[in-house]
Formats: sequence, structure tokens, C-alpha cells
Amino acid sequence: SPHQHPSIVGGDFNADEHAREVRMLTRGRGWLDVFRELHPDDPGHTSPQALDALTATASRRIDFLFSVPAGGER
Repeated sequence: SPHQHPSIVGGDFNADEHAREVRMLTRGRGWLDVFRELHPDDPGHTSPQALDALTATASRRIDFLFSVPAGGER
């Protein structure tokens, strides 16, 4: 049902954006993948990044920030 305030949820979901668990939020539920909305063609890899590496080592995106606007469906 619609809600009065915008909502944000984020974290390490340990699943990629095509996983069933992530799609449950984004397909038909009103939640937006904030990164994907702003960067539709960027892979946005977040894991596993070696902390001591001088270059990017991440090859998967498993960390997400989702939002739903006020008046949107949850």
C-alpha cells in the first residue's frame, strides 16, 4: 500500500542484482535500485575489494541502496 514518507534501505545483500532476493524488491514493488537508476550501464562492482590493492579487485555488485518515494508502493 502507499506510504506517506520516502524510505531507504541499504546494505550487503550477498546477492547480485539479478538474484531472486533482489528482484523481489525491485520488480513491481516500487523499490528503486539507486545505483542502477543513476548508472544504468556501469557494473558498479563492490566486492570482493582487496583493501591493500592499488587497483580495483571487485568483480560483483552485492551492496545496494534501495529507495521508494513517498506515495510509492512497498
